[in-house]
Amino acid sequence: MLWTVTILVALLGLLATIGLYVVSRPRSTGQSGDNLLHPVAPGLWIFRGYFSNAVVFELRDQVVLVDALSHRHVAAQLARAIDQQIGKPVTHLIATHFHGDHVGGAAEFPQAIFITTETTAHYITTRSHERKTYTEAFGLITPEVLPPIRTPDETFSGEHTLTLGDETLRLLQLGAVETDDACVVHWPARRAIACGDGVSTVGYPFLGAPIADEGLRDDGEWLGFLSRLAALEPEVLLPGHGIPLIGVARIHARLALLRALFTDILDATRDAMRTHDAVEDVLTAALPRLAPYDARADLKQNVTTQRFAIYRAYNSMRPERAGKGWWHDLRAPTLRPPDPACAPQTIDRIPNTEALLRQSRGLKDSNEVAALFEVWLRRHPEDVEARAALAAAMLSKVGASRSIVDDAEYFHAARDAARGVLDRAPDHPVGLAVLGILTVWSAIVLGAPTADGVEMLRRALRAEPLDRPMRQRVAFFIGKAHQFEHNAEESDRWLRRAMPPWSRTLFPLFRPLLRSIP
Repeated sequence: MLWTVTILVALLGLLATIGLYVVSRPRSTGQSGDNLLHPVAPGLWIFRGYFSNAVVFELRDQVVLVDALSHRHVAAQLARAIDQQIGKPVTHLIATHFHGDHVGGAAEFPQAIFITTETTAHYITTRSHERKTYTEAFGLITPEVLPPIRTPDETFSGEHTLTLGDETLRLLQLGAVETDDACVVHWPARRAIACGDGVSTVGYPFLGAPIADEGLRDDGEWLGFLSRLAALEPEVLLPGHGIPLIGVARIHARLALLRALFTDILDATRDAMRTHDAVEDVLTAALPRLAPYDARADLKQNVTTQRFAIYRAYNSMRPERAGKGWWHDLRAPTLRPPDPACAPQTIDRIPNTEALLRQSRGLKDSNEVAALFEVWLRRHPEDVEARAALAAAMLSKVGASRSIVDDAEYFHAARDAARGVLDRAPDHPVGLAVLGILTVWSAIVLGAPTADGVEMLRRALRAEPLDRPMRQRVAFFIGKAHQFEHNAEESDRWLRRAMPPWSRTLFPLFRPLLRSIP
């Protein structure tokens, strides 16, 4: 009997822990790393950031760095790792393209000669404002003013040969991909290529920033890039996101898969547009053509989806949309604005906040939940508890959709509601908890310091009451923040607190799960 009870308790603890993890953690992208520098092959290293990678070419007496991550904070971790594990100076920094997650940490390497394409240098100056718009499209909390990106020292167009001692690196523009300024860095002696964002090595490819008119087009550019890359016969492919690919056959298989996928996306969208004008009708007609890709584990749709690929293709094929992104005015929103005409009668029957909360808990559809609270708050704008419940409800929906891009709307809704709470009650525990979780998560993705978010979460724990699920979620994100900062002891202490109390003795068993990278 004792063994039966023991096993039952252990099983309950396991289920509760896994449930907490699934609900609390940011959705896995299948592309994230661990903020550590990993050897790949002789002379080849990759720093697997939580969001983007940096590639390290180790030459005889120096290091050439390809891409500099998203922020000086995480770039400082990279610099320390290079110093400790390689012990050679970084003499050159090459950016594969202008996006902030690849050049944001460039200032952390002031001694390195910073080399980009001419177009990248131009975009660093003229499109810097897009960094904030881009990150906010994912719901992330960013500073009002982002620090400027370091100005490149040298630029090139087409091809540039970098001779360093007895080694030669080739910087090549092989065609427009996610951006039209992209380049790759080829080390012929090692048959290695740092490819930036031209090749996704895991998961569904990100085919262009939703805020801009760039990425996959019906012009053959990205397909040509993949063919020209394959012709170089690399044995090691080091991507801007995801895992390295090793072996000619494995690399060719991935490139062939992407060529087939891109061709089918463009063909399906073009054919659907012959008989349909509205984008939603095009989606309905085109998606069945792409169904064979749905079940592929190597094209897992976590960050973006085939639906977004069709938005991207459609956007590029409509002449009137030239220069426009598809995020705000083309795609159908996940979280629709509430219809004021639908809820007043329901609100009239709700006598107080407690009754409102009871009714909201019975709703499954996130749009119904949001509409109920929005209409109530129009009548009762100072109802802090209702606003706090809305913040918590929207946070709980993160991860409910198929894609992180869709989840961004819930991030925005939770953030705005939490800020509304704290504007009225600066020490409200739920407001602090929700905004603190979003702040920590944003900092981790952006590679920035997590201290501000952690302080909000600590304040939330000091300001009772928080219910047990929220306390555990807060503890989880404090633990992840310490993990991001490589403070293993504190991380484990907080991750243990995130477990249900009866299962904490089993923490060593679940530590790998809780410490897995979101």
